[in-house]
Amino acid sequence: MIGENKDNMQLKEFIKNERGILIICFLVFLVTAAYAFYYKISPAVDAQTYDRIAINLIEGNGYRIDKSLSFDKDEAISYQGPLYTYFLAAIYFVFGHHYEVVWLIHALFRALSALLIFLICKKLFGEGEYRRIGLISAVLFGFYPDLIEIGAMLMTETFFIFLSLIVIYVFIRYFGKFNPTNLILLGLFFGLAISTRSTIGFFFLPFLFYFLWRRQTGYAFFLILLVALILTPWTIRNYQVYRVFLPTMANGGFGLYTGNHEGGDGEGGVPPNHQEIIARYGIIGANNY
Repeated sequence: MIGENKDNMQLKEFIKNERGILIICFLVFLVTAAYAFYYKISPAVDAQTYDRIAINLIEGNGYRIDKSLSFDKDEAISYQGPLYTYFLAAIYFVFGHHYEVVWLIHALFRALSALLIFLICKKLFGEGEYRRIGLISAVLFGFYPDLIEIGAMLMTETFFIFLSLIVIYVFIRYFGKFNPTNLILLGLFFGLAISTRSTIGFFFLPFLFYFLWRRQTGYAFFLILLVALILTPWTIRNYQVYRVFLPTMANGGFGLYTGNHEGGDGEGGVPPNHQEIIARYGIIGANNY
């Protein structure tokens, strides 16, 4: 009861003293949602792919784009994920195949992301400077045109940025005073973020350096174990389907090939013989081509 009363008092104090960021977060939500509902962007390219995978998941066709293709020929595993597509599938399962619900949740994620940026600034810059820096940072993030637009699409970025900011906030919040409970929060959200876009896995380097520098080898091992546990179900599924060790997705080889082949545009454009390579080697073999 004492802990709950303390948390309630801190929340009331925050609402009283930080009305500026709360207004900004509300406006970020409003602008993001208004943009989405006004333009009603239909899923295309990657967004259409995530949409199709989510539909196939709830229809019982498995994690694939085209249910008529075998898993080895289907390209679903080469796209970012899998967490975002399961997130979409959960929304469709509960609310039906309605993009409006996704837009609203994306808008909420963007508002909460702006709040997390403010809280990160509060931890980094202290009582003297955090408010001005935090408010400016939240405004720049919240009203950046590209991020508003991406929030109106079925793309991983909005979800991924939200999870990544939670990871950064948890690490900074408990900097210097980690314990097993705090470490569980870090490992949980870090694993979820990696399951959305694996690029954040590079954060392992500064995290492990920090724990090793403080001679907390056990914590470093614990963090690795937690993330591994979160990735294990998907890794097992991939091994059962493709007979390879694959903790996230298979697109590293595709990225290198499409970005460096003759005539490449630097934007990951599909090479002319892309489908031919997949037909010959399968999706996993093509990724290692």
